[in-house]
Amino acid sequence: MIAHLLVHEVTRSCQAPFQIFRDAPKKYGLKPGGQVSLVDYGGVLSIVPAMADPVTEAAGMLKGERSLTGALLAERAAERTRER
Repeated sequence: MIAHLLVHEVTRSCQAPFQIFRDAPKKYGLKPGGQVSLVDYGGVLSIVPAMADPVTEAAGMLKGERSLTGALLAERAAERTRER
């Protein structure tokens, strides 16, 4: 369980205050001036490439086998039927 999640945005520059492995920028598409997030997972610091458009890129990320909206609407319909 993650007790505390802290996210900070930083900008990678040519004169960064920290070193990134030589292959990492190419592998993860990091460019000078590009945005990354520093995420603290309770003692583990992770550098995560920032999403250009988080809403669009996260769409469908939590897809399951059935629609939660459909299940909610069906439950509400059943509840209305029981109330009658």
